[in-house]
Amino acid sequence: MAVISIEGASAAGKTATSSELAAKFNGYHIPEVNAWWEPPDSVYPEWFFERQVDRWQIAEEKGKNNPFVVIDIDLFQPLWYNWAFDFLCSEGSHSTLLRSSTANICSQRRSVFQISIISLVREKQSCEGERKEIDLEGEGGLK
Repeated sequence: MAVISIEGASAAGKTATSSELAAKFNGYHIPEVNAWWEPPDSVYPEWFFERQVDRWQIAEEKGKNNPFVVIDIDLFQPLWYNWAFDFLCSEGSHSTLLRSSTANICSQRRSVFQISIISLVREKQSCEGERKEIDLEGEGGLK
């Protein structure tokens, strides 16, 4: 299964590019979150991340019957920006969501995605005055 994530700044043409790519080459287009979901009245920090996990699961399903899937906007955007909401989804109950959404794209080698998570976690830990070893392969790590 091939998943293409079209990334870029706001109003850069991601939607037009991704929908045209899917239409022209018989792929499946997954639009940005706000095209399919209405945020709840009181948006909690994990809501957007959970929709990204939903989109990845849809991509996996649609990838079975399509030559490729194009996801409009960076699939991991909430991981890059959720630190602003004091939510890193790197420990606790949300680590399950993180592992399930990344199982097919994170190999045993450390990817840019994993390194970015490590950087975010360490940045938060240094702000809080604590530092823990991050084990991506062991218990509780990304596998």
